Amino acid sequence: KTTSSAWSSSRSITGKSSGKYYFEATCVNTATVILGFVNSTFPVTDASTYLGIDANGYGYQSDGEFLFTGGSLATYDDWGTAGNVARIAIDVTNRLLWIGRVGSGQWNISGTANPATGVGGISFNNLGTIFPAVSVFSSATPAAVQLNFGASAYASAAPSGFGNWT
Repeated sequence: KTTSSAWSSSRSITGKSSGKYYFEATCVNTATVILGFVNSTFPVTDASTYLGIDANGYGYQSDGEFLFTGGSLATYDDWGTAGNVARIAIDVTNRLLWIGRVGSGQWNISGTANPATGVGGISFNNLGTIFPAVSVFSSATPAAVQLNFGASAYASAAPSGFGNWT
């Protein structure tokens, strides 16, 4: 996702209602970015609504905040500097999520959280079918984030049992 404006959001057209998936996002330039997932009512492209403020999804903001409906649920690893990579492992069936920055060595800033074993996941409410989404907003334009759903090699290996979001 690249934008020449200060605000822009988009979501995938491919949703999931069950299964375990992994994807990453690289911050191409230093910017405020929110990576996460939304339900089908979040617009495919919207210049005014962004993840974490909208009631339709969850967002992992580049400063480390994990947001839902405008409130911070917790603070995790920041990833908003150019070259940093955020990672998300999501168990859609059991409604559990693990997030972190590649290179931090931890999921959910916990030494015990592990998506492969199902330990320490963040529980999220039932949004129905969910879709990956990204929001970028920054005074430095163009802001950019590159999503990787498995078309190229991941910066960090996907957890055992988690597949590509295809």
